[in-house]
Amino acid sequence: MKLFKLHELEALNYIELFPGQYTGGGYMKIESIYLTDDAFSFIAPAVKRGFEQYEPFNFFVLDKSCWILIMNEVEKLNEYLITDQDDKLDEYISIFYKERKLRDCKLAEYRTIRQEIVSLLKDFHEWIASQLEDVKFITLIGI
Repeated sequence: MKLFKLHELEALNYIELFPGQYTGGGYMKIESIYLTDDAFSFIAPAVKRGFEQYEPFNFFVLDKSCWILIMNEVEKLNEYLITDQDDKLDEYISIFYKERKLRDCKLAEYRTIRQEIVSLLKDFHEWIASQLEDVKFITLIGI
């Protein structure tokens, strides 16, 4: 799991993060980064906690203050993974994975590839933080 640049994409099922306020002109911008739907599914609960209006397959222009809230949530999620707090992780992801059966499956995935997710969260956090040094908005696009 990793962040992708446009030239690395192999399919069309990605979440796009555009540094700036999206104003149209088509998706798939060269300055964006991309996450597979699967990779983003591990970040989605943090996004939902930081931005309650988040819904998959939509786009949202989020300002710096909103991204700071999301980044704080990413840090919490990361802490639960690093310290093996599976009971807190279960409660944490319940905001996005409400159905018990689905949440149990997702929790098993978190446990199985814990280190990969921690690495993804680190890369995601670093990219967002670096972009917020230069832009006031980052647009989240569910493609």
